[in-house]
Amino acid sequence: MLDELQSLLAQFKALTSEISKENAVSTSNWTDYLERGIKLCEALPNLESISPEQSTQLAEIENIAVGLWNQSVALKTKGMVSVIANAKIRHIAFWMLEFCGQRFENETSLRRQIMMGLKTGRAWLDGNIPDFADKVLSKSEKCIQRLQKLVIDKKAASGGTESVEKEKLEVEQDLFTLLCYWAETYVALSRAEDALEQMLKAKQLLPKFPKEASFLSMLCYNTGVELYQHKLYAEAAVWLRESYELGKGQKSIGPKNQARTLRLLSNVYLEHQPEENLQNALNAISLANTEHCHPAGVFLKLKILLLQNAADNIVKRACEELLTIQELTVDLSLHTMQLVNQHNRTELMPWLIEELLKRFEHSPDIDKLLVTNTEVLLSSSMKKQAKEFVEYCITAHHTGRPLELSVKKRFHVLFWEQAASAFEAEDFEEALQWYNYSLSLYTKADIGDLNLAKLHRNRANCFIATHQLDQPNFKETPCPQQGLGKSILRVAIRKKFKAAPDIPK
Repeated sequence: MLDELQSLLAQFKALTSEISKENAVSTSNWTDYLERGIKLCEALPNLESISPEQSTQLAEIENIAVGLWNQSVALKTKGMVSVIANAKIRHIAFWMLEFCGQRFENETSLRRQIMMGLKTGRAWLDGNIPDFADKVLSKSEKCIQRLQKLVIDKKAASGGTESVEKEKLEVEQDLFTLLCYWAETYVALSRAEDALEQMLKAKQLLPKFPKEASFLSMLCYNTGVELYQHKLYAEAAVWLRESYELGKGQKSIGPKNQARTLRLLSNVYLEHQPEENLQNALNAISLANTEHCHPAGVFLKLKILLLQNAADNIVKRACEELLTIQELTVDLSLHTMQLVNQHNRTELMPWLIEELLKRFEHSPDIDKLLVTNTEVLLSSSMKKQAKEFVEYCITAHHTGRPLELSVKKRFHVLFWEQAASAFEAEDFEEALQWYNYSLSLYTKADIGDLNLAKLHRNRANCFIATHQLDQPNFKETPCPQQGLGKSILRVAIRKKFKAAPDIPK
């Protein structure tokens, strides 16, 4: 064993010398040395008994480990290493120190090992390598157990002085941190039950560390998010409920974070057996809105009420609640309209559209609302109301509230779709009306637009189909593409030709 320790000592000296060289971080071999160091740590033997000569060598290895650890701190502080490289350096230093710590049970040495072990485990978690975090935390747990035994023995010998009680509390604080890190590790390793067990053990220690409740609450929330993203809804619900309970009364958590947790919990219920969990989802989101009223929360409540097929007056109250929130955006309003429309609440739609137009009358994004309103009315088979609204938009466009180019394009596409559908059904008057709406959005500045040529050709076909061959609008409006308007009319009359509508670009 002595020869083996001498060999290990020589290898560690050589590796740490290469790792610690000035500007070594920038060399291509530096990461190879780190990998070799980790493999060397894994090959360390168990020491059952230690001779004086071995103790001397272990002390030398311990000094090397402490020096390497200090270097890792300096490199991290200067931002010279990646998260993974930092974890590797710390791993080597901790592993060496823990190996040397077997030579005697010393409180100072154990506390240092625990500190280094917890920081190394955290580094591996930050680097998203939970396997190594698990290994380090296992060794850290043994260190904590050994230190706990020493403190308990001291307490028994001294009768429990204030200083010993303080030491005992410090060890339990480290245990709390270890349990939290282990819970996070097990989640990353897809060991949800083990993670929950560690979290509950940490929760049992909270009466001694009440200030840590907010930390544990955020841990539970982050875990709930991760489980939700992996579609483990039943497990996510457990962690989110724990997060909310732990966050109660915690100023650092606050109502906004509590509401966020409950909103996610409500979504989890909707994703997991929604038929059975609709009421749970509604309870969670109602509580969230009580904690902090946020547009997303009221929207989710509205969604749940519609899924429950609630009465129109209840749905209307939820819409009214949403409209009163200052943070409400046009985009969320559009989603609200679409949601209500999807659930065939046609009697509510005119009222909701009117209220939203009032709410965003002076918003720069109102154009989005105008075109979506039109789409919703048409999809609800409220064609008369849609036409009235379109005429209102066109009038506004020409009298001081011009539509944005992107919104105009959406309107053109929408009008042409309606016209093409009517043309296909041989309702040529209807088709012509929608084409005329499209034409009304053009100005003299658009005279070179190729879609305008297509629009005139489509209108010409409608005139032919309705035997309106001498329409002034058709004759007088110039066609920008080689004067094709009149020539198409002549060919169509001569050949009795009915063309399909052109499609806008």
